[in-house]
Amino acid sequence: MQGDLIKVLIFRDELIAELKEVFRKEKVKTFYTNDVEESLKLIESESIDVFIFNSTDNIDESLQFYEKHQNSLINASVSFFILAEEFEREDLLIALELGIDNVIFWPLKTESLVRKIEHAHKKRKSVNIFKTRDFSTFFRLTHTPMAIVKGGGLIKLNNALKNIFPTLTSFEESNRIEDIFNIEISKANLLEYKRFKNGLSNSCYLPSIPIKSVKDYQFNLFFFRPSQNFSMDYLLEVYPSKKRISSDGNGIEPRLNSYAKLEIINLTKREKEIFELSALGLPIKIIAEKLGLSNRTIERHRANIMHKAGAKNIIEAIAYFREKYILN
Repeated sequence: MQGDLIKVLIFRDELIAELKEVFRKEKVKTFYTNDVEESLKLIESESIDVFIFNSTDNIDESLQFYEKHQNSLINASVSFFILAEEFEREDLLIALELGIDNVIFWPLKTESLVRKIEHAHKKRKSVNIFKTRDFSTFFRLTHTPMAIVKGGGLIKLNNALKNIFPTLTSFEESNRIEDIFNIEISKANLLEYKRFKNGLSNSCYLPSIPIKSVKDYQFNLFFFRPSQNFSMDYLLEVYPSKKRISSDGNGIEPRLNSYAKLEIINLTKREKEIFELSALGLPIKIIAEKLGLSNRTIERHRANIMHKAGAKNIIEAIAYFREKYILN
């Protein structure tokens, strides 16, 4: 059926008759182009599922293309493959670190290639909570500094994080977590972060992490990846550490209005945790999974939060506490 077809764009289709023959026998619809602008239009219109860059002559060119157009590929949920005759080990490591889905080599093995494409397509099309409308609204409006991260690099920042330090350029899209924060200052923190980054855990809390470019400023970092989110996207929340204020007189002052002020709200410790996660736009199922609780328990705690706010629903409760305590 047409609806079951995986749509594959092959960029630079010289000498790939064998590849065309492979796809002709499978549930794959192929597009071919040698034009960058045409390929970008197909990506942005979400007309394709998989992009294969034929890089037999110039490996660097495929890597540069991906780096330049990574956001467009991610936003359109397009998987990116590189087709190569040979690949240096260092280039392969760079490709995987950048977030490229796969590198395929000649000679092609039909079953393996189709399986890789189907797997990458399934991952890209899985539910990504960070692309839902509700989360996007909260991400934009929340006063908690946060960023969406992919492959260790910032791909989207909310206004609260952009404004955390008006004169600090560390928090910019495309910058890598390790280049901003001195995570390696603690071996335990570094190990915990690597476990999370490699998918061995779905959350990671790193306390009192210094910023490399500003002396004496420290932040508590919380990383979170929904377990059903098969993409490489994850969320970073940035909370000021009590040791954050610098005494070096450099004039940089944080402008934060986060949920750190929750300590003055009459909520239990568990209710505060659930309040924070609810304020991020996370649904009950995800909150329950993250905290290791049942859906019913989360519902009960949220009912208590709503009762204390005199609210009819959790959105009203968040608005009430935000206006009464957090923004004042």
